[in-house]
Amino acid sequence: MKIACFSKDIVSLRKLLAKINKLKKKDDEIFLILFKYFYKDDIIENFKYTPINKLILLTNINLMSYDLEAFTNAISECYKKYKFDLIVFGDSIEDREVAARLSARLNIPALMNCLDFKVEGSKIIVNKIYQSGIAALEIETTLPAIVEFNELEEEEIERDSRAQIEEIKIPIAVSRVIVRDKTKLSERYNELSKSKYIICIGENIHEEKELKIINELASLIGARVVADKTVFARNWFKEWVGISNLRISPKLCLSIGVKGDFDLLGGIIKSSTIISLNEDPESLIFNFSDYYAIVDIHKLTEKLIKKLKKRIKK
Repeated sequence: MKIACFSKDIVSLRKLLAKINKLKKKDDEIFLILFKYFYKDDIIENFKYTPINKLILLTNINLMSYDLEAFTNAISECYKKYKFDLIVFGDSIEDREVAARLSARLNIPALMNCLDFKVEGSKIIVNKIYQSGIAALEIETTLPAIVEFNELEEEEIERDSRAQIEEIKIPIAVSRVIVRDKTKLSERYNELSKSKYIICIGENIHEEKELKIINELASLIGARVVADKTVFARNWFKEWVGISNLRISPKLCLSIGVKGDFDLLGGIIKSSTIISLNEDPESLIFNFSDYYAIVDIHKLTEKLIKKLKKRIKK
């Protein structure tokens, strides 16, 4: 079986090669696709000694910087020449974009957010992340196929003998898509990603004045206060936690008044510990919490604050 590997990101590409060499069978051929003008010469030189059968170096001036259309066209042309059975992508956002566009271009199935795979005859079976990490699915499709991995782990790649190298000049037209401007986004995500303790509030916090007591609790435990998408819609916060916006992974996520739609769960599911407080016994978030309590959230929050203040005084 011919397996082609690609990632825009160098770190992701190293992880990808380590992963594929674990999953491949003895007779499988590994092809590494690189763009000559996109990567530095020393990086390309290092990849020549990784455990691959062939390094395909695609050459075109339009591949100097990331361009979704140009990258898709280049890999598409490469596929037509080599007839790969499987094209695997790394775990960067750009990899996911190219994988999806390539699937549509070549009319072959793309399996995204995968954990691993196995091949049985002309079929490939993958385990993949479902509903933002809440569950995993086993999916089967026929080859050829595209696989995009989810959060590859750091692994060492053994240095190997120099791979066979083929440099190919490919025709790619100038992209119709032009980047007109780049704007640096808020640094708040970086701040949240470093926070060990998070308090997440949801739709059962009904009035903005209730935030005062939540913020008091947060200051006592050194936590940051965030909101789900429902509360964000009330214009109390500048952003929300959820798969559609910010994803966090603190040591502790204390949810107060959160019902737990799938958008939010996808944003907090990687928290080490989730504790949920809500008055509604049917709250979905309880199913994904390490600990939960069906309580009057206002009374319990006030009691927690009193207890913490007493402990601090001691």
